[in-house]
Amino acid sequence: GGGIGPGYRVIGGYDFINDNPLPEDVYGSGTVSASIIGAIANNSAGALGVMWNVRFLDCKVFHNEQRIANSFSVASGILYAIKQSANIIQLNTVQLQSETDNIVLDALSQARAMGMPVITRAGNDSAETVNYPCFYGNTICVGATNLAGNPDAVGSNKGGQVIVSAPAVGVAAYIGDTYGLFNSGIISAAYVTGLCGLLQALRYRLSPDTLEEVLRSTADDVWVVGLDSGTGSGQVNYLKAVQKVQNMYAPEALESTVPMPNPFIIGRVPYVTFSIPDGLSSAGMSVQITDLSGMKVRSLSGTNKWDGKNDNGQGVASGIYFYKMSCDAGESSGRLTLVR
Repeated sequence: GGGIGPGYRVIGGYDFINDNPLPEDVYGSGTVSASIIGAIANNSAGALGVMWNVRFLDCKVFHNEQRIANSFSVASGILYAIKQSANIIQLNTVQLQSETDNIVLDALSQARAMGMPVITRAGNDSAETVNYPCFYGNTICVGATNLAGNPDAVGSNKGGQVIVSAPAVGVAAYIGDTYGLFNSGIISAAYVTGLCGLLQALRYRLSPDTLEEVLRSTADDVWVVGLDSGTGSGQVNYLKAVQKVQNMYAPEALESTVPMPNPFIIGRVPYVTFSIPDGLSSAGMSVQITDLSGMKVRSLSGTNKWDGKNDNGQGVASGIYFYKMSCDAGESSGRLTLVR
C-alpha cells in the first residue's frame, strides 16, 4: 500500500480517462476489490484478503459513480493488462456507453486467446439481462447473491452468460480511509477473482475454459435446482475448487528433476541448474519460474539454467520459488529456495 510502482503492491497502471500514468480511484470500487482480493494478514488491521501476496495493476476506465465507461477506455485497459502480462483481469465497469462497438469484444477475445481470464459482474439492476461487457459471453460473468444464495435479494441481473455467483453483502472491505461492511456486486466479482488467483497459483496459468469448468463443477447449487440465470452453476465453493485443481490430472512426470544447488545462494554460484532426465536435450525444454503468489517471474526456453533474475533482468528477492519444466515427454515441477 501507500503508492504505485516498483516496491509497492500496486506495481503499475494507467488512467485511460484522463491520460495520466497515476490512476486515482475516486469512487473506491477498485480499492474495495483490491482489499477483498489481497488485504494482508497479521497486521491487526481491517480484514483478511483472499490472496496475501498478490500484486495489482490499476487501470481507470470509467469516470462516474454509475461505472459507465466508453468502449475505447475499457479496451485500452484490457490491452494494457495483456501487454503487462497480467494473470487475471477484473472489470468493475457494469455498462458501456456504446454496446455495439466491437472494440471491447475484440480486446476481450484477445485476452481469452492469450489465456487470460477476465472476470466481470452481471450488474445490480434487477434486470432480466446482464450488463455489458458481461453480455458478450466470453468472460467469467459473476452474479451476486445474499449469503443464502438468492440473487433477487440483492437485485442481481440475470442471463445465460452468468457462470457462477458469490455473496455480495456484509463483507468487510477498505474504502475511504477505513474498513467497513460493504454491499455490492463488486464484492462478488472480487471473490471470484481471488479464487481464480488461488487456482492459478496451484497450477500456473490455467486457461479460462479450465477455470470456468472448475468453478462450475465445484459450485454449490443454490436458489433454483440446477443451472439457472441468476447464479449460473451456483455459489462458488473455495475448498472444493482448490481441492479439484490439486487433484487434476497432470501430464506424466519426467524423471526426477532436481534444482542444483538448492538453496540457490546468489554470489556463490552464477545460476541454478535444473537437471535433465537421460535422453532429453535442453534444446526442447522450457522452464517457468513463479513466486508464492503464482505470479510469473521468469520464462526460460532452450536452457535449464536460471540466474535468479526476472524477465526484466532484475534480481528477484530471497524466498521460495516454484518451477515447472516441460517438454514433449511430459512435465516436472518442484520448488527451490533463493537466498541473497
